[in-house]
Formats: sequence, structure tokens, C-alpha cells
Amino acid sequence: EQASVAKLHVVSAFLSDMSLSLGQERVSIKENEIVAIPKLLDDIDIRQGDVVTIDALGTQKKIVEKIVEKQADYLLEVKDNHLKLRQNIENDAEYLLISGRKNDFIKKAEETTEGHGFMVTRTCISCSEPSRLGFCYRDWKNLRTYGIIKTEKINIATGEIQNEKHCFISSLVNNPKLILKYKRKHWAVENGLHWQLDVTFNEDDGRKMMNSAQNFSTLTKMALTILKNYQDEDKKTS
Repeated sequence: EQASVAKLHVVSAFLSDMSLSLGQERVSIKENEIVAIPKLLDDIDIRQGDVVTIDALGTQKKIVEKIVEKQADYLLEVKDNHLKLRQNIENDAEYLLISGRKNDFIKKAEETTEGHGFMVTRTCISCSEPSRLGFCYRDWKNLRTYGIIKTEKINIATGEIQNEKHCFISSLVNNPKLILKYKRKHWAVENGLHWQLDVTFNEDDGRKMMNSAQNFSTLTKMALTILKNYQDEDKKTS
């Protein structure tokens, strides 16, 4: 029990374009990630033109206000932690998709990629009329665009199909191609950072605690950045 209590949890900011960890915030026993994220946003240099993406846990009004305060944009996942908002987004986007209505505020983009034995099709339906969400849209500062991203993943060998649906809110202008681009980068963090730290550096199974765990986490992220950005493939292991 003592070991589990002392186990360190860290919230990280990751620049996907460069595979670079910009900073990290230690989450203490009395806090949680929702408290840590605004602190981390204060520590890193984000400004106008930057786009912050966070998992659904970070879709919080105060976090949105912090991002807007720093003049950056946000693209955030909406799940059942904001059930009414998610339902309104999903219902409205589905209605607009089925109705086939042609309006300037409704846009759609689709892309298909193939690799690792799968064919993946992503469809983004975005809308720039947040008032359609009801009064709850007023809770989110600078909310301009909302919608859903549907993902169909086909196993080429077996034909098995997996479907996912993601709701989002954003301060970005209504550009579904751009939204898909940023969401792909966000999803890539799982493989580019979390999976690497867990599997390559064995962080989750490590026995280090508190300060030593935090220091080790900093070093592994530095090493990961060097490996990701070092172009000479023949010398990466030297």
C-alpha cells in the first residue's frame, strides 16, 4: 500500500512535431491531473498560433480559460465527464450529417490511410454555430467549432472492422481538414511518448519513487527526444 501511495504520477506537455517533451508537472497525492495541467501551462511557452490538445480529462472550463489567456487555441475531447455537452454535440452532428443540409457552418472532411496491416478512414463533421448546443456552449471561452470524428479501422487480412467516435470542441476556425491533422498528432502522442516510456524505458514497472522517479522521467524524455531527432539510423544505438 505504501508503495502504491508513493508511486509518482507525472503530467507531460509534448510537442509532437519534434517529439519533444516541453515540460512535466508532478502530481502529488492530494492533487490530480486537473490541478496539475494549469500549472504546466503556466510553465511552458505557449502563445498565439499554438494549438493545445488534451484528453477528455483536461476538458475543463478553467483549463480552457488558461489556454485562451495565453492567446493559444484548444482542441479538446468531450466524453461523459461532460455528458450533456457530448450528447448535444453528437446528436447535432449526426442530424446534420443525415439531413444533408448545405450550410456554410457545416463542413466535412475525410481521409484514408493504410499501414501496419490496417486501412483507416477518418471522417470529421464540424460545425461553427455553437449556439446550436444550447446554453452550455457559453461555459467554454472562445468556443468556435464543435463536431465529431468517426474512425473506421479495417484489418486488411481478416476484414474485421472497428469503429470509434470522438466528440470535440475547439477555438479553431471551422476547418475539418486542419482539425483531423491536429487530432492525428494528438493520437500519435500515445505511441510517440507514452508507449515508448512504458515499453522502451520500462517506466511503469520501475521501482523508483518520488524524486528519483521524477528525475528518471526527465532523463528518459531527454533521451527519447535525442533518439527521435537523430537522423543517422546506423548510429542510434551507439
